[in-house]
Amino acid sequence: MPPDLKQSQAAVVRRQRVRSIMILVAIVAELMEEYTVLVARVLEHLLHGAPFPRRMRFLMLRSLPFAAQPPTPPAHALRVAVRA
Repeated sequence: MPPDLKQSQAAVVRRQRVRSIMILVAIVAELMEEYTVLVARVLEHLLHGAPFPRRMRFLMLRSLPFAAQPPTPPAHALRVAVRA
């Protein structure tokens, strides 16, 4: 087998491995994102039932590193400034 053919076959195999690794990384990243959302919801549920003042619970929930961002308002609720 000529050396050029061996090198090109090896390059194809490397590209296929890189693609499969990239797919696996994307899958793991998606799973981790779903997991952190689940953990955040469980912590929110636990803290809402905790015997702390409301303001203290709010501060604890907001200090979580993966606290959910406030939802954006719906499109019909956005104010539009129009110059006359």
